[in-house]
Amino acid sequence: MRNLIICLFVFGRLAAQIPNSGFENWTYYSPYFYDPDNWCTYNGSTTGPGIYTTTKGTPGFTGNSFLVLETKTFTPSGFLRGKAISGQYMPGGSIKGIPLSTRPSFLNGAWKYSNPTANPGEVSVYLSKWNTSTNKRDTICYYKTFVSGTVTAWANFSIDFSSGYKSNVNPDSCIISLFSSSNQIGAYLHIDDLAFSGNVTLIKKEFQNSVFSVFPNPTSDYLNFIFNERLEDLKIIITDKFGKELIITSESKIYVGDLANDSYFITVINKDRVLRKVFIKAD
Repeated sequence: MRNLIICLFVFGRLAAQIPNSGFENWTYYSPYFYDPDNWCTYNGSTTGPGIYTTTKGTPGFTGNSFLVLETKTFTPSGFLRGKAISGQYMPGGSIKGIPLSTRPSFLNGAWKYSNPTANPGEVSVYLSKWNTSTNKRDTICYYKTFVSGTVTAWANFSIDFSSGYKSNVNPDSCIISLFSSSNQIGAYLHIDDLAFSGNVTLIKKEFQNSVFSVFPNPTSDYLNFIFNERLEDLKIIITDKFGKELIITSESKIYVGDLANDSYFITVINKDRVLRKVFIKAD
């Protein structure tokens, strides 16, 4: 077990907790379209114009098939993006998530994509628990990341969503949402072999924002840190939007000139406290 960002992790792959995680099972709604089992799409509501933004690709990264999300021309809005949300539609259009009682920290899988920076694709994880006192769902964790650029060959990914935890309570439901670009015709997101891993067992107490500042932001070379109180056993972690650790240090001045132009997360850990900020690298 090791201390990483805001949580303690115990790693173990949890693919079985995501139904049809490899997108091998599809139902054919003759004579119109295929839909992935246990996933909600737009396909059922677009049979009139015959435009389907969620389709089956073959062969898969592993197995026979994978998920294809593609943004297409659609009247009257001009476009319709690909959508796949884990769970099932309920009366009224709401979505019932998949059962989940653990607290994973990573969403893993394989993907290919082409989405512009201005209108990226999206991947989000929402964990919740039904509150019998309020008759509402309490948010246990919510995290969204954006997928931009182009990757034409299958690549493994691991999205760290541990920073999205808001409660130490275990969830009872999970919704994974996958979208291609919001308005770029032809943009796509291909997904296969989804699996959870890790285990979030403790949420640390956050600093007040006034304790910590960073400048310049955006920066092209160095980040400077100013702390308004004395902090011992300090650790600073720079991660990308997928949760990959790029820099780990305790220095108050960090060189980031070798990083690609993009947004990055700063995590400052001190004993049982944590603070996260975002900075932009721009030449």
